[in-house]
Amino acid sequence: DINIWNISEIDKPFNIETVHGHSLSVTKIIKISKSTIASCSYDKTIKIWDIKKNRCLNTIKDNGECGSILLLKDGRLVSASSERDIKFYNVDTMKCENIITDVKCSCVNSMIQLYDERLAVGDEDKIKIFNVKHLKLDQILSAQSSWVLSMIQLKDGSLVMGCDSKLIQYNM
Repeated sequence: DINIWNISEIDKPFNIETVHGHSLSVTKIIKISKSTIASCSYDKTIKIWDIKKNRCLNTIKDNGECGSILLLKDGRLVSASSERDIKFYNVDTMKCENIITDVKCSCVNSMIQLYDERLAVGDEDKIKIFNVKHLKLDQILSAQSSWVLSMIQLKDGSLVMGCDSKLIQYNM
C-alpha cells in the first residue's frame, strides 16, 4: 500500500488516500512529474501512479525483486533488482531501452545520479559507479562496512554514504 498524506497543516497531517497495487513491501517511491509517482516493490513490479486520480497508470514486471528506482536527469527511469542488473526505461512508453547486465548488485538500497551524470549504486558493502552513456562500470568504492543504505553527493562533489552506524565520505 502507498499512503498519500496532506501535510499542509503541520500540526494535523491527515491521510488523503491509500492506493493498493503491490503485493509485497514497497521499497522506494519517487516523483516522476507534478501528478505522477513511481513505486517499486519486492513483488517484482514497478508501478506508475496518477496521484490526482489515485490509480495505477502502468505496471512494469521484472524478473527480480526491485530494491530501488531513480529518475535520471535525461528522463529515463532506472531500476536495480535482485536479478543483478540495472535497467533503463523510457518513462513515456515504459519500455526497457537498455540493460547493464551481470553487475552483481544483489541488494541495492540506494541509487543517485552524480553531478557528472554517472550513476552511483549502493550494493551491500560497496558503491558501484556506472557510466550511463556507455552502460559500463567505471569505479567501485568500498564502504568499509556492510549495507550501504543511503547516499548523497555534497556541493563539493564528495559522496557521503550511510552504512550501519556510520557515515563514510569519499572525495570524488
